[in-house]
Amino acid sequence: MEKNPFTDLRRLHNENLNETSHWFKLFSGLLFLPIHKATDAFVDLMSICPPQDACTAFGDYIFDNYIEGQFLMEIWLHPINTNIKTTNGAEIFHQGFNSEFYAPNPSVFMVIDVIEIFISIQ
Repeated sequence: MEKNPFTDLRRLHNENLNETSHWFKLFSGLLFLPIHKATDAFVDLMSICPPQDACTAFGDYIFDNYIEGQFLMEIWLHPINTNIKTTNGAEIFHQGFNSEFYAPNPSVFMVIDVIEIFISIQ
């Protein structure tokens, strides 16, 4: 049976003061880059990828899902904002989205109206 390279990710990430854990931690910096610089930064990170299967598999996963994949960079990257309280783009979206409702269980019509406003803004 072939070994899954993702099984080593947690161990490699949590080890301190080695090249691999440092490389993994550099990925969190992608969240703070402008959209037009994220792809180049990813390529730079992959150019210094440690020679381990888990690192290559992780880079391939990020590329397939976040750089050129199903999650648009506009969703997970967020412009620099001094009032930002989280680094997660989805959380930022939900904070703004939820602030549009004045009741804990809004009607479906109100939700659709707010979604249409958010779509028209972008």
